[in-house]
Amino acid sequence: MYKIKDSLTGQSQFNITIGKRVPKPNHLKMNGSYWQYMCKCGNSGIAHRTTIIRGLQSCGCIGKQKLHKTKSTKHYRRLYHVWHAMKKRCYRKKDRDYSSYGGRGICISDNWMEFANFYNDMIDTYEPGLSVERIDVDDNYCVSNCIWIPLRAQAKNRRSSLAYRLSTGYQWPHAK
Repeated sequence: MYKIKDSLTGQSQFNITIGKRVPKPNHLKMNGSYWQYMCKCGNSGIAHRTTIIRGLQSCGCIGKQKLHKTKSTKHYRRLYHVWHAMKKRCYRKKDRDYSSYGGRGICISDNWMEFANFYNDMIDTYEPGLSVERIDVDDNYCVSNCIWIPLRAQAKNRRSSLAYRLSTGYQWPHAK
């Protein structure tokens, strides 16, 4: 990278180009050298030499772009776990629920194989305490076939539940 005594002027890394050295801004506490930089997005800023050497990538525009792709981070972790569990049920043969999902041919739409797409499609209707549910239990996971419902209601939709068996006309093994 850079040696401590080297001038950073004119150096480029990631999305920034380093300009000239500037005096320490009064509102910043850290002593040392500060440098002006220009980001590819057109914004400029001032950063401490250490920040630049350790890999300053942008003025912050990259982080804003990532945040824009996912509308809210409040429920990000919960939705990620829902998505990950959904993928495991459908594609990991060693998963305990694989036989009820992937083993029956239940898949995830190509668009939802990337978490950001699942998140953006489902975050607007999500609330804590809800679980993803397929409207048609014999169809795949996709935006047109999935809704959020309370966990208690979802338990009634299992193929092993009495309510599901009665609603689908399931024939009991001992019935004639």
